[in-house]
Amino acid sequence: MLDLRVFRSQRYCLGLAITLLVTAAIMAPELTLPLFNQVILKVSPIVSGMVMIPSALAMAALSPLADRLYDEFGIKQLAMVGTIIGLVAAIPMMFYNASTGIILVTILYAIRCAGLILSYTPAEVYALNALPREQVTSGNTIIVTMIQVANSFGTALAMSVQSIVANWSTAHNTSTSLATIHGYQWSFGTTVLITLIACLLVTKIKSHPTNNL
Repeated sequence: MLDLRVFRSQRYCLGLAITLLVTAAIMAPELTLPLFNQVILKVSPIVSGMVMIPSALAMAALSPLADRLYDEFGIKQLAMVGTIIGLVAAIPMMFYNASTGIILVTILYAIRCAGLILSYTPAEVYALNALPREQVTSGNTIIVTMIQVANSFGTALAMSVQSIVANWSTAHNTSTSLATIHGYQWSFGTTVLITLIACLLVTKIKSHPTNNL
């Protein structure tokens, strides 16, 4: 049985919330961006898949490096830098259209994921550091479980917004192609919103926190 007393810790809840928001921001465009590449930019499925490779490599390379960086710069500083990078790189996605270059899409997506992964690890460590040793296992299990929920939520939100906006635009006499683009733009906007909320929550992290339990 999981020890749900971990939720008594404000630090744990804050770190958990940031972790879930960051992972949702990472996953939100994972499905919509390849579809955008194929439907709007008219690239092949192979090229669309290759667009995602640099971001995966960036996250794989920076994940272990993040451990060293937050030891050197501090959890709050690294998490703030990471979310800001993720936010700045995500904003241009709201303005993607049929003339957007696939190379630009690839570069910005890789930068966005790299920034978010830099904030993911510090947030998770911040949450677990708030717990006594005997509750760390329960705390970590809860994080892993809820990450799956956050991933599904981020993807579902992005796809739902895309569909709703596209249908709404079509119903208001917008051309099908333009309505589809609007749908993807608003879908990418969910990533910006989620990342912005995560960034605001990072400001609540205490540089030298005390245990709340």
